[in-house]
Amino acid sequence: MPGRDMPSWNTMITGFIQNGDLKRAKELFIQMPQKNVISWTTMITGYVQDGQNEKALMIFSKMLVDNGVKPNQGTFVNVPSACSNRAGFSEGQ
Repeated sequence: MPGRDMPSWNTMITGFIQNGDLKRAKELFIQMPQKNVISWTTMITGYVQDGQNEKALMIFSKMLVDNGVKPNQGTFVNVPSACSNRAGFSEGQ
């Protein structure tokens, strides 16, 4: 789809996640020319919902460290869920 804007990218990623196609959502996420906090939070949410907490935390870290994107309330709703397993406990603190 030529001329995609950020809301259309985010909507497509959300749709794939809601339909259980996290692989396709990740492919689109990687292809995005620019990402905002909604893009990052959507992927974090997708990984948490799929039980892939380690990947959710990796995406969160990449969002903060590599890209300097500030989390919003939606991000903070999902990060504690990703930290609820023992592997993520120290990150949650």
